[in-house]
Amino acid sequence: MKYSIRLLDNKLAFFNDDELTELPPNATALSDEDWNNRHLIAMADEARTLRNQLLNASDFALLADSPFDALKKSEWIAYRADLRDLTNQPDFPMVIDWPQKPEA
Repeated sequence: MKYSIRLLDNKLAFFNDDELTELPPNATALSDEDWNNRHLIAMADEARTLRNQLLNASDFALLADSPFDALKKSEWIAYRADLRDLTNQPDFPMVIDWPQKPEA
């Protein structure tokens, strides 16, 4: 079952469709700032995971026996550098300008 969690009267509340369930008494409520920080951390983790998958998938392009010439390899090197630099983008992780993968 999927729930959305929102702040209601300074308490977290679980929403399931039209049903509202108050947070259990032993649970810890998060402030808006803590909730946003955790959300940003989760978004950044997801972006890094995808970035790492794309880096792993492009390893082949830089191997010594790669079918690419020096010019094409330089495109892959630039692509991989852009992937590694994603976290330096000003609005990361809210807005990510993903680099374009070179044609194989």
